[in-house]
Amino acid sequence: MGSVCNGIDVSELLSTFDEIRKDPAKGLFNVRVRSDWVSGFHCRQTVVSSAAAGSQSIHPKHHSADTDLPPILQGGDEGLWPSELLLASIGGCLAATFVAHASAMGIRLEALQVEVCGEGDIAGFLGIGPGRPGFTSIHAKLVVRSREPRDRLEDLHRYATSHSPVWSAVTSRVAADSRLVLETDDLGAVTLLG
Repeated sequence: MGSVCNGIDVSELLSTFDEIRKDPAKGLFNVRVRSDWVSGFHCRQTVVSSAAAGSQSIHPKHHSADTDLPPILQGGDEGLWPSELLLASIGGCLAATFVAHASAMGIRLEALQVEVCGEGDIAGFLGIGPGRPGFTSIHAKLVVRSREPRDRLEDLHRYATSHSPVWSAVTSRVAADSRLVLETDDLGAVTLLG
């Protein structure tokens, strides 16, 4: 084990960076998550496959998360509201990106907390108003305790927000599509083209 910074083996991390620089194909990643409806608004999200850094299976453990709506929207409160899960994903990704690059730069962190706030109008989701469904604004705040100079931490913050995959997906245009597949008793799954 090489030098450890912020709980990360920096030599292993930098070795991964070098491998991807040498072979950019190793930097490609693919994540597939399945959402199974349980009942009401309760769904279970399960990671079906996740490949990155040249590995076809990056999770040795099974991971899932439940989502639901709050009681005020007739949900059973069996998990995070999907919008809350999105904000949690943003916060987790910003934190991971900040810590990874802090470690690679030799910046020691004493504490890090990421708070993400989203604002929107539920009328868009309900289809009863002119508002768009989802968030109209998202604000992230990274609270950092470190002995490093402020300007170095500000540079790290700019770097982290410009390299966080989830932050990037939310703040820039990402190609997205959705298709409907019907399961039938006699034919199996049928894809509707459109």
